[in-house]
Amino acid sequence: MGDGSGDRRGRLDPADWESFRRHGHALFDRLIDQLQGVADGPVWRPVPVDVIQRLAIPCPDRPAGLGDLLADLEETILPYGAGNTHPRFWGWVHGSGTPGGVLAEMAAAALNANCGGRDHAAIYVERLVVDWVKEWFGFPDEAGGLLVGGTSMANLLGLAVARTRHCGEAVRSDGLAGRRLTAYASAEVHMSSAKAFELMGLGHQALRKVAVDGAYRMDMAALAAAVERDRRQGLSPFAVIASVGTVNTGAIDPLPALADFCRDQGLWLHV
Repeated sequence: MGDGSGDRRGRLDPADWESFRRHGHALFDRLIDQLQGVADGPVWRPVPVDVIQRLAIPCPDRPAGLGDLLADLEETILPYGAGNTHPRFWGWVHGSGTPGGVLAEMAAAALNANCGGRDHAAIYVERLVVDWVKEWFGFPDEAGGLLVGGTSMANLLGLAVARTRHCGEAVRSDGLAGRRLTAYASAEVHMSSAKAFELMGLGHQALRKVAVDGAYRMDMAALAAAVERDRRQGLSPFAVIASVGTVNTGAIDPLPALADFCRDQGLWLHV
């Protein structure tokens, strides 16, 4: 072990912290300028062929300088986003982000927190945010939750919880033990729900796509008929997936009616 008098710089630390600081400030200013002026440019621009070619180069065998990397970022990445930060972007369901989110992402990257355990501030921030969500939505005090990276992962985890609630804790060790589970969603449901069924080993055919009404909301009579039909055939319904703003039309499924139906039928309501 050293005596503390040597170089304490880590192997991955910048060789010159002041140079790193200057590059960091320059990049931050560039990003803020882009966000501030985004409405003055086009919503989206295609990636030119020469840029695509530059982004398909072989893996380098030696490091590049930070200045060179930031120049590449300026020329090949920053001008060609998906467009979702622009106020006139109306495609798909991408969020626009916020300038404050840039600061939060920067702080999170600097902390590089792993929230799997131990005693550090990020753990308590996660718990605090979960408590706020519980308060907003009227969840009971004993409810819990996790912060995850996006909606697709949230759907997967929520449906896995629904499966465990239906089958019991033994499903985590023994699997489905021959059960044939089914769940139900609007025909307009986002594809991430079907992918969740595939990842859980249930198969996307186990997710029944229910007809919609004239407002593109899940049809309650069609839902009831589908659940009854599957039970007659020996299948095991366990959940209903409600959409609050579908991708295609922004339709909101009839939540109060679905809540009553799931309560009566003993089904998990996943929103």
